[in-house]
Amino acid sequence: SYGFIADDVELINNNLTSYDKNGDLMGLRDLQFYPCIIKALQLQNLENLKLKKDNISLKTKLNEICNILNISILL
Repeated sequence: SYGFIADDVELINNNLTSYDKNGDLMGLRDLQFYPCIIKALQLQNLENLKLKKDNISLKTKLNEICNILNISILL
């Protein structure tokens, strides 16, 4: 099965869970997940962009070194 277990989510952020009148855990507040998911995607996108930039920089440096050493590699 797919999804989240309310008990596990409660340990991380109890604002994402719902409770009955006695304070017992009932389930998840699904709509509350959207801001968290969007923020995580934004952060992941920023990290991905940084890694792409770093990769281009490293490839450029490697090409410069290969040119100095007069060797050829496929990137």
